[in-house]
Amino acid sequence: MSLFMTALKGYVMHQHGYRFIKNMRLLTAGLLLTITLCWAPKASAQMFSVKSVSRRYTPPTASAYFSIIPTDFHYKPSGNGTNPKPGEFNFNNPLYRLGIDFSGLELMGTAGWNLGPQNNLNYFGLEVGFNSRYPVFRSKPIMISLPLDIRINYTKVNNKHSADITNDFRQNTGTIGSGWRLDFMFPHHIRLNLEGTANYGFSTRSLGQSSGSAWVFENRDRLYFDRLFGQIGIVTGFDYRFTHFNGDGLQFDYGQQNVGFIVGITF
Repeated sequence: MSLFMTALKGYVMHQHGYRFIKNMRLLTAGLLLTITLCWAPKASAQMFSVKSVSRRYTPPTASAYFSIIPTDFHYKPSGNGTNPKPGEFNFNNPLYRLGIDFSGLELMGTAGWNLGPQNNLNYFGLEVGFNSRYPVFRSKPIMISLPLDIRINYTKVNNKHSADITNDFRQNTGTIGSGWRLDFMFPHHIRLNLEGTANYGFSTRSLGQSSGSAWVFENRDRLYFDRLFGQIGIVTGFDYRFTHFNGDGLQFDYGQQNVGFIVGITF
């Protein structure tokens, strides 16, 4: 009897164990199916999100800016001789500039009033610039390139109390040059551009027959915060430029040194 009860007990435990294992298998299969159904949409969304994030970012190609430019415009004779009015157009005052840059084509207008020790000078400048870049090194997020810079400039300084415009400072310059440029791409659509160029070309005087040459040394630094308000971003920067006008005579040999602080928008 005891042997029979022991066998029966073993049979019952065997049947319960089999059912337990079978139930566990069914439960495990159900859990795996549930997890698969729940995870599949999330995995698909994550894959889509990764593809969206990995899309290549294209920086804006245009910017418009305003600049305040402390300027030292001074007489700088390039040779020996006699100038009847040396330093007639000297001034050390801020000028104001509006500019727009279309990815290598730049238009700038610069003006100032009541300049000089006697507050009797006015300044006006208009410039068109063409800038192409030729990469020599590229390794994300840094690019080093050689710029080809072409500038056409008109500069006028006149005595507002004088009616004789033939004695005004009026120079047309055309220069070409190159230098170096560094571009840095940071996360969150932030860019930094550092550029230095040296240009040389001709200088001719308006309302006269004299001609000569012009040197331009320039440093341009820009920090961009793109896509802050939809397609609109912000640009800030610093400019340094020295221009030497060297004419046939001595009367209009001047040096112009600018330090500019800019703020504007990208779009």
